[in-house]
Formats: sequence, C-alpha cells, structure tokens
Amino acid sequence: KSNFYNMCIGNSNLEISKYKSDGDIDKLRELLYYNWSVERIEELKNRGVVIEVFIGSEDKIVNSAHSLEFFKDITQCWYIKGVGHLLR
Repeated sequence: KSNFYNMCIGNSNLEISKYKSDGDIDKLRELLYYNWSVERIEELKNRGVVIEVFIGSEDKIVNSAHSLEFFKDITQCWYIKGVGHLLR
C-alpha cells in the first residue's frame, strides 16, 4: 500500500494520512480494475446524471492517455497537464 500512496502523491508534499484506509486489498483491486462501460455511462446520462471526469496527465495510477481516449466523447472531460492522480 505504501507504494500505491507514493504513486498517488507523486512529487507533491501533500499530506494524505487522513485519506488512508486499512481497507482490504481486494476492494482496492476492484476499484483499480473496474471495467467502465460506455452503455452504463450513457444510461446514467439518460437519467439526468451529469458526469465530469478529471484526468491528470502525470497520473501514475491509471493510464491518463487511455482514460482520456475513453471518456472524452461520452463525458465532460478535463485533462489537466502537469498533475498526477490527486490533481496536484
């Protein structure tokens, strides 16, 4: 988990201890490997849900280029240069 947290904060000196959890590794894997579905997102949008996605260009947790490619045509998508997973 320590490496995961380091990847989240990148070169930032951001204090994240209040966000850390002793949750189990299976829940983290489920979140990290979630399979996004265009159909599910469209279904939510059709119900009036507004979806905004913020992607940091320097993200070390997810592939920002792949995330941008997937979300840019189906959501309000913001690609922020020079920031990581926590948008810092």
